[in-house]
Amino acid sequence: MNDNIIRQWLQIQYGMFKNAAAGLIRLHREDCADPLLEGFPQTADSLPTLDAAAQLAIRHAKPVIKAPDDTKPASSATLAIAHPLRLPNGNTGAVAFLLNTHSTEAGKEAIRRLSDSLQWLGQLLRSDCNPDSNPLGKLTRLIATTLTPDPFHQTATALTTELASELGCNRVFLGMRHARKTQLESISGTARPAQREAFSRAIRAAMDEASDQQQTICLPPTDEPETPAGNSHRVTTETAPCGALTDVHSVGLLDGVPTTPARPSVTNASHHTASSDLDARPGEQSGLAITHAHETLRTRFNTGPLCTVPLSIDNEVIGALTFEQHEDQTFGADEITLLEQFAAFLAPILQMKARTGKPLPERLREKAGRWKRWLFSWNGLSWKMLIVTALVAIMALATIPVAHDIAAPARLEGQVQRVLSSPQKGYIKAVHVRPGDVVHQGQVLIELEDRDLLLEKEKAQNEIDKLESRFSQALAARDRTELAVAQAGIDEARATLELVEKRLARTRLTAPFDGIVLEGDLTQSLGAPVEQGDKLVVLSPSRDFRIVLDTPEQAIDEVRVGLTGKIAFKALPSRSFDIEVTRITPVASQHDGHNIFETEARFLHKPATPLRPGLEGLARLNVDERPLLQQALMAARDWIDFRLWRWLGL
Repeated sequence: MNDNIIRQWLQIQYGMFKNAAAGLIRLHREDCADPLLEGFPQTADSLPTLDAAAQLAIRHAKPVIKAPDDTKPASSATLAIAHPLRLPNGNTGAVAFLLNTHSTEAGKEAIRRLSDSLQWLGQLLRSDCNPDSNPLGKLTRLIATTLTPDPFHQTATALTTELASELGCNRVFLGMRHARKTQLESISGTARPAQREAFSRAIRAAMDEASDQQQTICLPPTDEPETPAGNSHRVTTETAPCGALTDVHSVGLLDGVPTTPARPSVTNASHHTASSDLDARPGEQSGLAITHAHETLRTRFNTGPLCTVPLSIDNEVIGALTFEQHEDQTFGADEITLLEQFAAFLAPILQMKARTGKPLPERLREKAGRWKRWLFSWNGLSWKMLIVTALVAIMALATIPVAHDIAAPARLEGQVQRVLSSPQKGYIKAVHVRPGDVVHQGQVLIELEDRDLLLEKEKAQNEIDKLESRFSQALAARDRTELAVAQAGIDEARATLELVEKRLARTRLTAPFDGIVLEGDLTQSLGAPVEQGDKLVVLSPSRDFRIVLDTPEQAIDEVRVGLTGKIAFKALPSRSFDIEVTRITPVASQHDGHNIFETEARFLHKPATPLRPGLEGLARLNVDERPLLQQALMAARDWIDFRLWRWLGL
């Protein structure tokens, strides 16, 4: 017995089960006391459980299923299936698989597929070492013929010719489905079939007949006897001795070489399948099959025995293979199983070759057709709901208008800023305010040193007193000349006194209005000299503000005077204030490496919350209402237009 064949078959079956976690074959050989155990993957922890299931199937001589444990969550539930295997050379055994599913129906379907595959294994094990008679070698040559870089038509012709040669058939026909109709692609030994000939139309009708019924049709039917219904299915309640397998249910009884239930005749109405739900297997003819097209083809064109096998992928028929045998030969059950196995392996490769060899418009049309069929089916409801939700969201984004705002950094400034400079040269005597202090009109802010001015005032006053005494003496002497000179001196001294008094008054800087001190912290500069005109303090009104927005240049074309919006300051993020644009500066300036236009705005209503100049925040100007999708597309369009102009000058 070739262990490599068993290992390869197990790996192939493991790959065909999409939800398989592990697989195992247990064979009892007459020439060896120890059974052959072959597992895949070999490191799987579940191999002992599968071995127990295989022993249970051998003991009962029928397939078994281990139902999932109800105490485990569905995500961790597993299903063990096992099918007995008995060969004519006295070797017995069983095949077991562990499936990642909690559905018993899925286990029954896996048993059906495993039963068909066991016949393939039996044929492999019964074949000799001659590669020409080994089905695995035949399949390898067929796959190699199909996987050539030639166009699909040449590949199909080579495949049908190779099939006829390997299987000893008279002719082999290959058809592929197009828009629910079969098109004849190739005939063995023929360069290109004539589609409009009556024979080609009859072949296509026979392929459509088998494809529509999704079952293999043979004419004349096989003469293999049916398995008695009473022995086909029994139920056992025995559990596995290891305790790992519980709730074991029989799904069929296999005596002798593992075979599928008897293949019913497609032309004799007295043949029926067993009533069990496991008898209807993919590729089998359950009940009565319609064979009118096959009978027409055989009688009208005097062909040999016919067998049409649909090419299916995931329960979707993509084409069919029709085999014509020589007149003195018929199709046996094992041979039909072999044809079905060949079709199962070749179907995905033929579909790939057919799709890649078609023109792009036809491939797009077929893909659209598949999407249409999927869209109107019950498959993938969750994906369809997700797509519908996405489409509804896109429609909402494209149709529902929302406010289109222009966001710009903003800062609060006083409507006017008053600079108090030094009225004269002197020294700082006293400072009564600092930046941030609220001041009132007439409040003394800064005092300059006035000692020299007081001395000048006293000197001027003494000079006036002296001149007035001189004026009195001249008046007594009635000296008019002296009177005129004294009077002129008195006027000059009084003017000097008045000038000194005004200079004394200017040593005290007072607030011209109610406001806030913005600049001028001179508390650390007492006694420092100042020159006439030096800036000492900057004041701003406390209730009269303006808002300056740094508008990006990309949005300046949408800003206009009178546009309204709202502003929120970082110090008061929970409150917003209504604003209105009053002025747009026509000159751009640089800020953080970007061009901006300063836009002035005012409060529409006097803020009830006390605010201070220098506050920063974010302003949003309401331009109009647009759908969100339109806003995003407009931004993308502007970006693309600018890049095209920059790179290509378009």
